[in-house]
Amino acid sequence: MHEGVASLWEFHQANDPARVTEEHDGCGAAVRVAPVGMLHSSIQAHAILRGARQASIPTHGGPLALAAAAATATAVSAAVDGLKSADIMELALRAAEVAERERTGGLDGILAERTRAMHEDLVRRHTLNANDLSATYFPDSPLTIVPLAITLGVLMESAKDAILLAANIGGDSDSVASIAGGILGARHPETIDAQWYVAVEQVNGFGSEVETIAAGLSALRR
Repeated sequence: MHEGVASLWEFHQANDPARVTEEHDGCGAAVRVAPVGMLHSSIQAHAILRGARQASIPTHGGPLALAAAAATATAVSAAVDGLKSADIMELALRAAEVAERERTGGLDGILAERTRAMHEDLVRRHTLNANDLSATYFPDSPLTIVPLAITLGVLMESAKDAILLAANIGGDSDSVASIAGGILGARHPETIDAQWYVAVEQVNGFGSEVETIAAGLSALRR
């Protein structure tokens, strides 16, 4: 574990699976929270919020991190339920507002505000171009990374296209690609490039297990 990744490094150093932190506002929790959305239906808002928080707090306990995780999990859940993109976005924004304001005592909601504004801008564009997105919404902080990822996840129609677009924007492109790809994978699973499983298998040795784990998670959906 590289000590430059402070949130994971501290968790690793603590050597305590029950560790909880109120620090760190990055998007690492949002990157890994999709299984929470797979487990719960979008009508189970409280269960999603609770699950997103529990999945986050071992490493990310800041208000922006919790809001990002709640929004992402909710978007994935709504996508699995087959909701329209506008409804997915609205539920994600509501989850972000609730999670952030619970953590800040009702004083904030900035992540939802930034996401809504970005979505309203990008939905008016005829095309989504990597150079244009890099110039206007370069993903270098949670307030650009997460709004951009969720917006791509609801505006685009292909997980493969969204992941490739994110990879070419620059900045924290892997986080944008992970979050957007998770949402679109739930909306349009047929758009995931099957050859990528082969690449994961070749590099990490568990590509085939990803599909097995996903099927198991889907079977647990409540």
